[in-house]
Amino acid sequence: MTASDSDDAKNTLFSESDIERYQDYRRSVLDRVAKGFMHESERGCVIVGAALLSEALERLLRASFRHAESDAEAIDMLFQGYAPLSSLSAKTDISYASGILPRHIRDKVNFVRRLRNDFAHESGPLDFRDSRYVDRIAPFVQEPRVIEILKARGEEGEPRQVFVTSLAYTIAQISVLTELVRKRVKFEEGKELDAPW
Repeated sequence: MTASDSDDAKNTLFSESDIERYQDYRRSVLDRVAKGFMHESERGCVIVGAALLSEALERLLRASFRHAESDAEAIDMLFQGYAPLSSLSAKTDISYASGILPRHIRDKVNFVRRLRNDFAHESGPLDFRDSRYVDRIAPFVQEPRVIEILKARGEEGEPRQVFVTSLAYTIAQISVLTELVRKRVKFEEGKELDAPW
């Protein structure tokens, strides 16, 4: 563990072991998300994937915000149009700064965001096997669980599956964090007796 990882662990609301307790839920989200990409082009995988990450981060942030009905409109406005939390970048930065998104997940989201920007402005067909993208995608898959999943499916050498599985895993991790935040809020409000962490 590097000093940077140690600092992140101290400044993140939930630990990796908290997230691991939700492995079945994470796996079901991963499978559902990955199936959604079966008929997408490479460009579609990246652009739709970034949109799904944005939605997942919005759910994460909303889970951590006030829950009174009287506040709903004010919170909704934060995510609309050109509001402060309307962009993937802003949602990522605020989630990380508030301690609910660990650095390694933030880095993956930022990778997809940058790739989305590149793919959106690239003319012509795109292929994850193209040498311009193979080297860029490789670091995205450093998660041991993703590597295990790919090996179990016999897909570890297929760049498209590597990207889709990593993306789906990242969305699944954010979904687990959202559930942990919801449970923590309920616990703090006295509506749940057992601490989720």
